[in-house]
Amino acid sequence: MRWHTDFRGNTTVEVYDDSAAHDGRLQAEYRFAADATIYSGSTLLVNNASEKTEYQYDSLSRQHTVTDYSHTPGSGTWNADTSTTTSYDPITQNVSSIASPEGTINYEYDPATGRHVRTYPGHDTVYADDPQRRLAFLHSVVLNDTRYANYLGLGFYTHQPAFAGEYAVDYRLRL
Repeated sequence: MRWHTDFRGNTTVEVYDDSAAHDGRLQAEYRFAADATIYSGSTLLVNNASEKTEYQYDSLSRQHTVTDYSHTPGSGTWNADTSTTTSYDPITQNVSSIASPEGTINYEYDPATGRHVRTYPGHDTVYADDPQRRLAFLHSVVLNDTRYANYLGLGFYTHQPAFAGEYAVDYRLRL
């Protein structure tokens, strides 16, 4: 178990599964208001938390589902607010999609190299590399307002403001 308190006095407690089979992976996070009683002796009082996030894993120990809950402290009833599910390609083991309340993002990979080549829908991004496996081309389209960005392979990045903000890549391909 690990915890930290922010500058407002709110505390987050992280609970890990320390069994040999699960190798210390994160199971849950509990968020407590500044005035909440967190422990009684050495017992974590989870029903005094105002929010929690639970993490579930598949049989290969990959994160599968993340669910956020809220509740009135002391009530004992947790309400699932949002859930995000990650799916994996059964052959390559790469992430194939992430589904959340905001929508689903799909990922495609080059079968020869395994390198990520496309992300869609909503914001379609296509990647391509040169023979040295360096990023040579990036084409990004925001489908709803037709703004786009292209990396030209010359260390320059041309862009228009995108819905998530502007970004640029330097000659070392750093954002």
